[in-house]
Amino acid sequence: MTPKPAWRRAMEEQDANRYDVFLSFNSRDRAAVKRIAESLRDRFGLCPWFDEWDVKAGDRLVKKLYQGLEAVPVYAVFLGQKGEGPWQSPEIETAVYNCVNDPQRRIIPVFLPSAPENPVLPPFLKGYKWVDFRGRSLDDPDALGQLVEGIRQAMPPDEGDPSLEVLSSDERDRLHTAYLNALFEQVSPIYLAQIDRQAEKETGRTLNLGAIYTALLTQSTEQERPWVSSFDEERQNRRLSAVAQVNQHPRLVLLGDPGSGKSTFVNFVVMCLAGEWLQKDAANLARLREPLPQDDGTAEDEPQPWEHGALLPVRVILRDFAAHTLPEPQQPGTARHLWRFLRQKLQEAGLGRVLPVLREELQMTGGFILLDGLDEVPEERRRQIKQSIEDFARVFPACRMLVTSRTYAYQQQAWQLEGFQQARLALFSDGQIRRFIDCWYGHVGVLRGMNAGNAQGRAELLKHEIFSTPRLHEFAQRPLLLTLMASLHAWRVDNLPEKREELYAEATILLLEWWEGAKVVRNAEGQMEVVQESLSELLRVGRQAVREVLESLAFEAHAGQTADQQDTADIPEETLKNALLKIKGEHGRDKDLRPYRLVEYLSDRAGLLVQGRDGQSYTFPHRTFQEYLAACHLTAQVDDYPENIARLA
Repeated sequence: MTPKPAWRRAMEEQDANRYDVFLSFNSRDRAAVKRIAESLRDRFGLCPWFDEWDVKAGDRLVKKLYQGLEAVPVYAVFLGQKGEGPWQSPEIETAVYNCVNDPQRRIIPVFLPSAPENPVLPPFLKGYKWVDFRGRSLDDPDALGQLVEGIRQAMPPDEGDPSLEVLSSDERDRLHTAYLNALFEQVSPIYLAQIDRQAEKETGRTLNLGAIYTALLTQSTEQERPWVSSFDEERQNRRLSAVAQVNQHPRLVLLGDPGSGKSTFVNFVVMCLAGEWLQKDAANLARLREPLPQDDGTAEDEPQPWEHGALLPVRVILRDFAAHTLPEPQQPGTARHLWRFLRQKLQEAGLGRVLPVLREELQMTGGFILLDGLDEVPEERRRQIKQSIEDFARVFPACRMLVTSRTYAYQQQAWQLEGFQQARLALFSDGQIRRFIDCWYGHVGVLRGMNAGNAQGRAELLKHEIFSTPRLHEFAQRPLLLTLMASLHAWRVDNLPEKREELYAEATILLLEWWEGAKVVRNAEGQMEVVQESLSELLRVGRQAVREVLESLAFEAHAGQTADQQDTADIPEETLKNALLKIKGEHGRDKDLRPYRLVEYLSDRAGLLVQGRDGQSYTFPHRTFQEYLAACHLTAQVDDYPENIARLA
């Protein structure tokens, strides 16, 4: 067995903290180095060895210094106006000696703001790349980021990570393949129960994501690309696909409304990257790059751009991460916490031994880290999740990263990720609608035992119904609602226009469940765990009572609009809050529910109501829902029917 490095043995023998970096400095620069040490500790979650914190009264100084020097993988040597201090010479010599004997260690020279323009480096440090604070503040994000990145890259794996050295080449290949197979199986199926429970019950089947996925567009256009000619007006107005955005930006936040396809895009990218490694015929880089649909549904000539090959994909559901491995809320989140979450999930899947293979690939070659659902993280964990993502980007600089979030939730300045670009998903174009329906019936037709001609006929019928009915066309521009329409058309009704009430009812039930239902994650034991109770549970009322409130609010909002107003109406947060608190009071339960808690709860929700642009109001995702719920309220209030009709006139 390979002996452990000295720093590993020293850390295991100490009762103190595990140290990430030893800070060597001239005592005259103590104040400046302390500021940096505090930033490393408080902002980045690192554990620096700093003599003021780690040498106690009565300790033997030389012994403590030796223990500190032996217990770390990284040495940061600070040089200021006065240059090298008397204690630094032996510290540097020891650091260089340790690095020669253990190549995994590293030395990082750091020039403080007070360092001269042409500093005199100690002889042993002249070959090292330095971090330069000259001309900058001690809080400068670029300089601090370089220092943190250097420390992180040399940090050892967590305790419990298996060693890479004990794995043979064949075993590493087998683990790599097992990981990709497990990931592929996670993301490939689409469970109809999440969209249309009745269809899932009747068919007992799942759909294949690769068979029905339709490429997504963003609101950005080719005009934003500097190399596109200003004379090519047609190309300037073309929207960039989501694939083009992740190809262009190594760090990207993909924004979209509920049901716009954010999570589906994450799963599709993971499926294609894993499928390329696994040599899948229908899920690979060619599928990822398939040309976009034109308005008539046929393919464009050019494929979508993807220039980064088969990157190793890593998928993280952020609400799951928020429920595990993070420290207490007041402590910073770090890359180490995210890594521990990945380790936990892999161990649960019986794939713990793949960790060193994964780490080596991410550090040396790079991979694609896809983090889904930033907006679904509980309020008290958001700061830590943000810190963990930013730190992970520094620790694994070779990796590309994608984060998804609801649009309005990400607009708060405190939410936004440093170094990440933004792109927002667009509504489906006519070409995307046609492409989706063709793919849908091409796949579902086989599941239902249809011949090809019958399936194509059903597809043409659905397209005709959508494009001949403006309201259905508006519905179809939203991927989730188009999928619901296609499911209803395939399994439950023959013609949508004559059955629009059923469509609206099903869509309302689906979105109400999304908005009102409990949020659950899978815990370390593999059991489903509620991380946020449903709204009806919070209020201690039935779901029907919540729906009746929304029907009443929809009616009042609709009645307050003029005939020429075609958008959805805004419902003030105070109005929504008071209406919900009223039904809680009427049922005489949970009298201790505070208004601020309800407001915080509602702001984390998406579905039948979404938060408005101002953050102080709510609105329905489409005017159809407002009208349908208003009509439900109207017909339920039999005694007030004539008066209510008059209000809407």
